[in-house]
Amino acid sequence: MAKLKIYFCLTALAAVTAGPASAGVESFSYTSTPAQTPFTTGFTLPSFQTWLGTLTSIQITLATSGTAEVDIFNNTGSTQNFTNATASIPVSVTGPGGLSLSETLGAGPFSGTVAAGVNVFSGLPLSTSSSMFVSPVNFASFEDPPSALNLSFSFNGSTGTYAGSAPPNVFFGGSNSVLGTTTITYTYTDAPEPMSLALLGAGLAGLGMVRRRHRV
Repeated sequence: MAKLKIYFCLTALAAVTAGPASAGVESFSYTSTPAQTPFTTGFTLPSFQTWLGTLTSIQITLATSGTAEVDIFNNTGSTQNFTNATASIPVSVTGPGGLSLSETLGAGPFSGTVAAGVNVFSGLPLSTSSSMFVSPVNFASFEDPPSALNLSFSFNGSTGTYAGSAPPNVFFGGSNSVLGTTTITYTYTDAPEPMSLALLGAGLAGLGMVRRRHRV
């Protein structure tokens, strides 16, 4: 009988330990409203809840779209030639643990003539996307923060740089309208289910009882 009890206890333990751990994935996104650069937009995304399991990776993705333009101000009073007019506008998202992910939108190069006054050259709508994996040493910054359940991020669009070649008193400027989607994806190993933990406890308790009775 004692051997039979030991067999059942070991079977219970095997049921807990034999099954491979399964992976889980959670993903959260925030999309900003279109805004003219320069701007800074703050937002939050949920932290990882450690009761779900153990983090194995954190991926941050920034997808942006916008239409830049180059504005050329001709202050000479007459038509002028210009070449290689461009706009370059960096956008970025920053977050916990020193996270920083950036992209660049732009327009041009344009070449041609400009009349006196302001001349606007719009670029084509652009979409870009980039991603990064958070280093495991920074996982703690994304897990159950003690002060809140949300992580603070900032989406930033710079003034940008505008350049070109033209005679004196012809100036380059511009603007850009940008929207961005920031996505955080948690991949983790599932925590043991309550039933598995209970089964493990029962198995260990059964082994203890068998050992005590055997000694008696």
